[in-house]
Amino acid sequence: MATVAQIISFAREVIPQATTAIIADALCIPHINDIAIEEYLKLGQLEDYITTDKSITTVANQIEYDLPNKCSLKNIESVKVYISADYPVEYELADNTTDLSCGNYYRYGSLKTKIKLLNYGVAISAAGLEVEIEYYPTPTALTLVTQTPELDELYHSLIKYRFANRLASFKEVVDIDAANHWQAEYDNYWNAISADMNRKKNKAVKTIKNVYGGW
Repeated sequence: MATVAQIISFAREVIPQATTAIIADALCIPHINDIAIEEYLKLGQLEDYITTDKSITTVANQIEYDLPNKCSLKNIESVKVYISADYPVEYELADNTTDLSCGNYYRYGSLKTKIKLLNYGVAISAAGLEVEIEYYPTPTALTLVTQTPELDELYHSLIKYRFANRLASFKEVVDIDAANHWQAEYDNYWNAISADMNRKKNKAVKTIKNVYGGW
């Protein structure tokens, strides 16, 4: 399993001009963290790895709630508020142009870890309603060189190749040939992983032929 330190070492080895004097390890970590999160989410979407959380229960006239663990608003697939056990109401993501008075919406709360639920522009008045959130979970943030990305080891090269590409693109380095090379390496590897996952999905789908000869 590659640690953040090993990912940095790999990139410095293939982009030797990107020395610590030009970009320190501490400045590399946020870039690797961003890449790791993006790859984690892309793989999660490819594998349909959606988490369903039902831990939120409405409080009368409360507009803001804590998001589930490892959930960010941009990775939410759906939000539903259950008026009754068999009557869910879908809430849509609102942006700055949305007329909140015309429907049920969710939006960013006061912090990144919070969500606002709006019923025609105001807080939900009823208490005790179950809120169901389906989302692609985000991995634990990488802040130390000793940490390991929360990806299967098979996929760590995706991070290595993308970080090498990014390192070669820094204005203090700028090696276009190297940047293009590692982008191509990444693209080829991602395409191979994607194709393999899709083959496995297709094998898992079983088509049952009925007794009348149809499908």
